[in-house]
Amino acid sequence: MGTNREKYIIIFALESAQDGLFLARIFGESLTRKYGGCTITNANGYWAKDGEQDKENYGELMIETAYKIEVVTMTDKEHEIKKLFKDASIEALKRFNVITENQWIHFEHTKVYCEHFQI
Repeated sequence: MGTNREKYIIIFALESAQDGLFLARIFGESLTRKYGGCTITNANGYWAKDGEQDKENYGELMIETAYKIEVVTMTDKEHEIKKLFKDASIEALKRFNVITENQWIHFEHTKVYCEHFQI
């Protein structure tokens, strides 16, 4: 039986895949303890330096190692999740020096329908 749930995603850039292993552990442990699980994916992020503007064409292309962290909850936990993401990022910065000061983090919150089934 499926349910309607809330899905939260953050995407951030790191200098190396090795940094992501450290960060994944911090986020993975924190989110699993609090919400029962999460998914962490390594990817290549593409963006334009002027990408936050509404334009017809964009400027310089940037490519970086990106990490996408997803967690699904039964109820709306947006403020709580944002705080946990920020706290885990600060912890990572202090422990591993893997996130730079004032780094931007992409945040998404969507409503989803989830269902688990056995094969």
